[in-house]
Amino acid sequence: MIVFATSCSDEKDEPVEKKAKFTVMLYGCGGATLDDAFFDNLKQAIAYGSTDDVKMTYQMKLSKVYVENHDVGNMEGTFRMMLPERRDTTGLDVFKLATTRIGDSTIPLYEPQTLAEFIKWSAQVAPAENYILVLWNHGGGWNISSDARKARSILSDDNVDKHPMALWQCVQGIKDSGIRLKVLLTDACNMHTLENLFDYATVADYCVGAAQPTPDYGTNYYNLLKHLNSVTTGDESLEKQLRLFADGQQTYWFTHPLETDYDRYEYYGDMGVVDLRKLPAVASAVSDIAGELCSSYATHHDAYDQAAEQCHLLFPARGEEWGKYCCGFDACDYFNQLAVTSGNATLKLQADRFAQALAQAQYRVTCNPSFRNWKGNVSVGIIVTNEALYNELNYEKTYPLLEFDKQSGWSRWLKTNQHHPSGKITYTD
Repeated sequence: MIVFATSCSDEKDEPVEKKAKFTVMLYGCGGATLDDAFFDNLKQAIAYGSTDDVKMTYQMKLSKVYVENHDVGNMEGTFRMMLPERRDTTGLDVFKLATTRIGDSTIPLYEPQTLAEFIKWSAQVAPAENYILVLWNHGGGWNISSDARKARSILSDDNVDKHPMALWQCVQGIKDSGIRLKVLLTDACNMHTLENLFDYATVADYCVGAAQPTPDYGTNYYNLLKHLNSVTTGDESLEKQLRLFADGQQTYWFTHPLETDYDRYEYYGDMGVVDLRKLPAVASAVSDIAGELCSSYATHHDAYDQAAEQCHLLFPARGEEWGKYCCGFDACDYFNQLAVTSGNATLKLQADRFAQALAQAQYRVTCNPSFRNWKGNVSVGIIVTNEALYNELNYEKTYPLLEFDKQSGWSRWLKTNQHHPSGKITYTD
């Protein structure tokens, strides 16, 4: 016997909105010098366009200087927009794009609430299985600075006295949104430092960015969207496409001429893809290195001081004051130089273990030798300074708050070391 059961209802089923695979959320500002670069990046994205699989949102503001000298149309103040479908950008008037003005240009991008609201808005208008946040503007890594407000910085905004977003504000804003990121992309200089990456790991699975200065024209968003649209399923496919994007990004940088001697001197170019979930092994290696450096300092301090002067500074020092506060060094290079110069076999084994652990977590594109003929290999940044400057800048209250220091205890070495590297290495082009 077969029984059929049926029922009727006047209620209509709610339509189920199909989620995209990815929503890319770009958050930034012109920062006094990058407005034209933003328009170029926007046109790249529009040239590829939104698809069913990949959507893109923006929250941006133009620099005060730019707005004072241009008619910016729909891009006045702080605005949001959705990436339209693919279109020919030849002759495109970007100032007539459909945007939503959410307030004037004094809205503080550095406030966690501002970032959280943008992420939640993006998830509402472009729901996705995975979310990618792009922080777009100048970057200063987690650098020691004479002005503490300008340390740990990205998103320098001349509309609010160049007040940047600190690392804790970025992380707090993401947490407050209630959304864990699949990828955090820092389209800015010097953001791949261990100090940053470990905090990013609390809110994202992957981070893509550079340890060194990068050209002002930044990321190629046509290529980014192309590779995201090529992702099939799973992290393995995503990681493959992120690596292909990183390879293509370096090619993009080095096939575009740098306009001035200043640019040619400053920019190295590298692009790392880090699986943030694999960082615990890196922290363990750094912990051992910090312990060994502290315990062997009395024996090897002259060699350690000598080696530090030969290590790869991630941002060239251009004067005595600048050199005092520029402390981001290539981590692999620093550990290895100290080990080799001192002849400390234990430190050499630990440096090798660090390099192996980092290689498991990071895919990196090295800087192009023809572009920057000094160090072909870069890894990630790490702060190196001495006890005096550590105390002068009151880092006893800030550095131990970092997830990196909580897991590695690197501050043990910063409080022991008596030599501050000068950064006066001679670079050759």
